[in-house]
Amino acid sequence: MLGKNTLRTIAALEIYGGVAGTASTVISIFQGRFVGFGLFFAILVTAFCVFSLLAGIYLIEGKPQGIKISMIIQAIQIPYLSNNFFSFFIVSGASLLVYIGNPAGWNLNVTFDWFISLGGQNAMSFGVNIIALIAFLALKKENRTN
Repeated sequence: MLGKNTLRTIAALEIYGGVAGTASTVISIFQGRFVGFGLFFAILVTAFCVFSLLAGIYLIEGKPQGIKISMIIQAIQIPYLSNNFFSFFIVSGASLLVYIGNPAGWNLNVTFDWFISLGGQNAMSFGVNIIALIAFLALKKENRTN
């Protein structure tokens, strides 16, 4: 069973990312920064942020669906992909991104951030958000014990 501090930390990151992400994307949508597929992706990201916020609240309240929703939220944040065809990355709370390709490296942030695009970037990179992976595995372990 996970300690309360671990669950609270995951919940706090999900709540922070949910609030920051929802506010950021909604403001950008109303400012007209997105058109076409960009607007579609921005609406999907806004929905993701709302679910991140709910997952964090449910975790703090001890509701059983909090762990399951949080596992989905964390799983979505694990991959980083950038190539000529498609790019995907989303963070709601924090990331320790380790990636290979062009370029290779790592990046640590407490933030809300995302990019999703068709057509991708010129450089090819693949990576993993280590914080999301650890949170996912911890939540999976907690889900088994309940």
